[in-house]
Amino acid sequence: MDSAPSDSRGRVESLDGAPRSGGGARPAFRSAIREHPALAAFAASYLIGFLIYGLVDRRPSTMAYVLTVSALVVVVAEVDDRVHLTRVVLWGLGAWGLLHLAGGLVPVGRGVLYNTDLHVPTLHYDRVVHAFGFGVATVAVWEAIRPHLRERLAGRGIAVAAALGGMGLGALNEVAEFGFSHLAKDSNVGGYQNTGWDLVYNTIGCTVAAVWAFRRQGASRSADPLRKPGGEGSIQTVFAERA
Repeated sequence: MDSAPSDSRGRVESLDGAPRSGGGARPAFRSAIREHPALAAFAASYLIGFLIYGLVDRRPSTMAYVLTVSALVVVVAEVDDRVHLTRVVLWGLGAWGLLHLAGGLVPVGRGVLYNTDLHVPTLHYDRVVHAFGFGVATVAVWEAIRPHLRERLAGRGIAVAAALGGMGLGALNEVAEFGFSHLAKDSNVGGYQNTGWDLVYNTIGCTVAAVWAFRRQGASRSADPLRKPGGEGSIQTVFAERA
């Protein structure tokens, strides 16, 4: 794969041609705060809020939950610096972090919010969050790999690849939960049935998200009056600029 180009000032360009900070996670994190101040304030608010709440209320695994989400915020900032994710995806990922912290730290009955039955067959809070979160992750995968492909390749194949990428991230999460369940006594991770249902709802969320992204791109191409039939590019595509 070719290295990322740089502009006349030596700044490295992102995959969509826009300058990126370069130099690692710290500059990318500072850049993310400058470009998305409202989202940064939102994430900081719930991270600090849940940290204080968890420590004061002595909720188990507070530090593990907060540190995990904080690390993922840094990872997302680095990815965004390289591929320029849309605001829809960034806010979706931010909301996922909030839902995850609430699920693991807010007590409900004898357990936590993650264990709450929503009184619909097979539907629990945990599974809804899985479907939503890894659905958003699927669209993020789409946006990350889309710039590498010519338009004629960016059809159903990329939708399938994005869905598989989202499911792969879901499987990686299950591996992390498995390890966490052996390290923390009160992990609230659940057993084999929980893992199986998590994967089922991951698949549902990833599939729905991939279909949505594919249809959204098709609608955008159809609405572009200046796009040449059979051409390799369009002056306006759904992922060429931040929504």
